[in-house]
Amino acid sequence: MNNHQISQANMFIRVKLFLSKYTVTLSAFAPLLALINKFSPLQAALQAVIDAQGIDLTGVAKGKEALQAAMLKLLIPLCRKGKVWAKTNGNATLQTQFDITKTDFKTSEILQVSIAENAITNLQGNAAALVPYNVTAAQIAAAAVAVTAYKNSLGTPQQSAITSQTATTNIAASIKTITDVLSDMDDLLIPEFGVTQANMVTEYIENRKVGNGVSQHTTIIAHVYADAGHSKAIVGATIYIISINRQDVTDKDGKAEIVQFKPGDYILTIKATGHQDKAVPFSVKSGKHVEIDVVMEDGNVQGTVTQKNLPTANIFVAVSGTNFSTTTDSNGQYSFAGLPAGS
Repeated sequence: MNNHQISQANMFIRVKLFLSKYTVTLSAFAPLLALINKFSPLQAALQAVIDAQGIDLTGVAKGKEALQAAMLKLLIPLCRKGKVWAKTNGNATLQTQFDITKTDFKTSEILQVSIAENAITNLQGNAAALVPYNVTAAQIAAAAVAVTAYKNSLGTPQQSAITSQTATTNIAASIKTITDVLSDMDDLLIPEFGVTQANMVTEYIENRKVGNGVSQHTTIIAHVYADAGHSKAIVGATIYIISINRQDVTDKDGKAEIVQFKPGDYILTIKATGHQDKAVPFSVKSGKHVEIDVVMEDGNVQGTVTQKNLPTANIFVAVSGTNFSTTTDSNGQYSFAGLPAGS
């Protein structure tokens, strides 16, 4: 499950509790009661799928918890010292990146690994300067081993992976179905009780909000696609914030994220083989995250060859350093499709 799905599932639980609290009042409205009776088993079924996914991975999950605890025990004390060192030396960027607490590791596993690996990189890159703070190379190395062990624990055997993938698909389908039911519930509950039970409706609306599962650190999350319908995720695309020299690569879902940087205005550059580079400006506030969908355009180049201001046919045109070549048509025009990113 991704962060948004977790937030949605948690919202469904809050709605379930709300409906239980106001059962007598809501049940008096028959059309709404029909939707409640539809929502309840759907929510229970979704929870069963989520629980089943956890049961299948019980052994792995316990191992991950122990490895995560060992990692945090070694990593966080070093980062606390690193934060003070960075603050003393006026390095606001590293101060932000070293500002790590256990709370930051109550988010997605991918984000946890990203935070931990970034911390190790910063510790290793400033090891000499941290010696006066009693941060030793051996301590950093031990923390790095712990981070790697935790990262490796996130893998599952093939059978568990298949089960997990199936459960993830079922979860997505269940969430969509429940969301549709709740949409209808909104259209009945809010206008029916908006005047007579205003406080109850306000409580319902609050419980219907989907949280974003953000950690305390500033984050940019990009979902990179090859089509406007967002059905073709691009794996291996690279996202950059060039001004702070940070980058990440999209996973199998086309998702990449950069965490722990100062709030402000930035430009996110996206590069993917066979597509034109793209630059997307964004702004982010302290402790918040920005999530964007990026649709890449094919790497197409076209032009016209002229001689003495006249289009010229049958001229050989090639892209240096590639196998792309062609000849101009009767109008002197040429085109290349699917060029890799670059100059």
